[in-house]
Amino acid sequence: MTIKIQPQHAFTVDLEAWFHAHNLNIARSQWDELPLRLDEPVQQLLMLLEKHHTRATFFVLGYVARRQPSLVTAIHQAGHEIASHGMNHQRVDKLSESQFRDDVSRAKQTLESLIGEPVIGYRAPAYSIGSENHWSLDVLRELGMCYDSSIYPVRSPHSRYGVPGASLSPTTLDCGLYEFPLPTWKLFHHRLPAATGGYLRLWPMLITRQTFSQYDKANRPVVVNVHPWELDPGQPRQAVPFMRRLTHYTNLSKTLSRLDRVLSRHEFLTLRDMYQQYIQTMQPKQKVLKQASTQNRTRPTLHKVSEANA
Repeated sequence: MTIKIQPQHAFTVDLEAWFHAHNLNIARSQWDELPLRLDEPVQQLLMLLEKHHTRATFFVLGYVARRQPSLVTAIHQAGHEIASHGMNHQRVDKLSESQFRDDVSRAKQTLESLIGEPVIGYRAPAYSIGSENHWSLDVLRELGMCYDSSIYPVRSPHSRYGVPGASLSPTTLDCGLYEFPLPTWKLFHHRLPAATGGYLRLWPMLITRQTFSQYDKANRPVVVNVHPWELDPGQPRQAVPFMRRLTHYTNLSKTLSRLDRVLSRHEFLTLRDMYQQYIQTMQPKQKVLKQASTQNRTRPTLHKVSEANA
């Protein structure tokens, strides 16, 4: 029997269709005529999660929820968290503040009407929240979100996302929103994305194991992420440039077995549960520190951003 390794991590799924992938660049006008192809891969994920007694966070696209509401309710009834992936899979860095607010609001209302409870978490399509649109984090908090998981603390190989120098650990932001960053693999003095999406498929499993080992030693949670289309080798093939074709289609047939191996070795929570643990354990400590700071005016005030498990 495999012995699972502590600490606990988070397992997440971006619930979107194959044609939502930005690598394929399929126009919005074509979406309604294309099959979602979500039933089989989602069922595989649910069976795998049940096998390992794991509950996950599903960041659901509002578009998917409107086209296939029964799928979202089935995921929720299986005990998994429903969080938001926005409405129409638009990159946040391509939206104005008012457009972003509308997108998040509509998606939140759509999901909450289906599951009958508040949606408190968000992940941006293509991890597209960065230093140039940090205002979006304030908007999320204003709209009732408690946590975000959009920031990759690294510059991605294709430079389409990433915030080099951002915290590697879960962090309380100035606006009160809690940020769960995506995981990175440290190679000498460099950091590369790892354990999510294409990186889980493209990198050798050795790198995934090393990522977990590095995070375990630092007492940080790894936020694993996968898309249902990554379990669908039979999806329609698109004529796209070589590098996009490579990252989108490579090792689709291996995704399920790799996830099985990861789930067999580590304990996972939903991000909602991880956030609630933070509220219970970290906030009382921060309150004590804040009181101590105000009682002694000669000491420096607390930094506006506080980290957990730094």
